[in-house]
Amino acid sequence: MIVHASLARKASSSALDFKRLDYPDMDPPEWEKFVTIRLENGEVKLGELPFNYWLLPPNAPTYRENYERHCGL
Repeated sequence: MIVHASLARKASSSALDFKRLDYPDMDPPEWEKFVTIRLENGEVKLGELPFNYWLLPPNAPTYRENYERHCGL
């Protein structure tokens, strides 16, 4: 799983201390996202999510609104 996730990230990342010789650009803007990975029926499934996915629809655009919405305030 780690190898699949490493191959899926086609960029180097300073935050992850992850360096790829074939993708030497460090932290390119198009790779400011999470790489998701899961095993489904013996097959590796890859995906991605933006860093702020919990503030995108259908969620509220602020932490306060999300807190109030989910805590019943």
